[in-house]
Amino acid sequence: MNLWENIGHAAISARSLTQNAGAPISTLYNHFPSLDDVFLMAQEDAMDQARQWCARQLEQLPDHGDGTLVAGDLAPIMAAVIDEWTHAQRRLAFAWREGFLLAQRDPRFIPCWQGWRALWRGFWQHVCEHCGLAPYGDLTSFVFEGEAALHMLPGRRILDRACLDDLCHGWATWLSGKLVSEGPWRSRARQQALATSPDLAIHDDTTRRIADAAADVVEQRGIAKLTHRAVAATAGVSLGMVSSRFRTSVDLLRGAFETIYHRISQQSPDAVQSVAPLLDADKLAQLVPQLTGEFFNHTHRLALEELMLATARTPDFQPFAPQLRYLRGRTSGQILQLLAGPDIVVSPLDAALFSDLLAGMQRDGFDLSPQSRGSLGRGYLTRIAQLLGLPLWVFEQA
Repeated sequence: MNLWENIGHAAISARSLTQNAGAPISTLYNHFPSLDDVFLMAQEDAMDQARQWCARQLEQLPDHGDGTLVAGDLAPIMAAVIDEWTHAQRRLAFAWREGFLLAQRDPRFIPCWQGWRALWRGFWQHVCEHCGLAPYGDLTSFVFEGEAALHMLPGRRILDRACLDDLCHGWATWLSGKLVSEGPWRSRARQQALATSPDLAIHDDTTRRIADAAADVVEQRGIAKLTHRAVAATAGVSLGMVSSRFRTSVDLLRGAFETIYHRISQQSPDAVQSVAPLLDADKLAQLVPQLTGEFFNHTHRLALEELMLATARTPDFQPFAPQLRYLRGRTSGQILQLLAGPDIVVSPLDAALFSDLLAGMQRDGFDLSPQSRGSLGRGYLTRIAQLLGLPLWVFEQA
């Protein structure tokens, strides 16, 4: 678990593991057939610790004297849990996120991810029932997953905590059936993120080709395999050419980061940006398979998860944290605006919440067949539309 937090599973070797444990390599293989078996046991141990932690949090839930809370109590509870989980329980939070990466790369770890999924869904179901919001435990777990992953990123501690409050209050407002205005702290953070986003100087086709190759290496083989030599081979250029444009390994990962980020944000069908925000049945129906996760690029999503974890653990990548945290949801916001129609204002906070929900429901079904994932996703989208009073027929006809 220490190494998951510090370097990630793809960089762990038998030597680094035994050195960290203070034991000879022979001891490792006396107890475990392989590294994967160590990972499996460590995942089980991390989940057991997380279950105990969740039980302690549930025991501390306040009430109003009659054993119940009200819907408005969800926001401060949610913000406090996310903050405590990602900071006081940071090692377990990394184990949780690494479990998802392992499950996507190796089917043997899918039961581990299913265990984490059940843990958090059960936890938020209990909290929502306590707040009189029992129908929304699963959706709340999706928002938690998205925001907890982002809250692990480095940044400005006080500002990020205030922004987390804004978002959790926004989710509570959604659960009352209303879209929400951008919170004051998130608005400030978003403006700062726009002003300080790193500018990756990719001004020629060769540099772009190398950045694309770096992204391909991360997507296909993981961050641990991202080297100048691997990128040169993938791009079909000389090692010197890669080194001249991306001098350090940090520069190379920044190139991969920007490329993958744009691949994810531009995955919308035939440029949603060009679609006017009018309720058109055909246009909306074309979006549904991508929204549900029936047709979406798992490889891009996996690479983004790896990059988020690398940003969370590596100080050199801190400039990308505000971009990930506060500039996400631009494509999701356009889709939500398309669904809502031209007379309803969709704020950046609405877009962020919708992005959390879409990512959560796509992760929820990643181990299913595309058809089953699509059916599950349409059910979630229908419930979200019902909650916000948006049109249902586009999901029913898909």
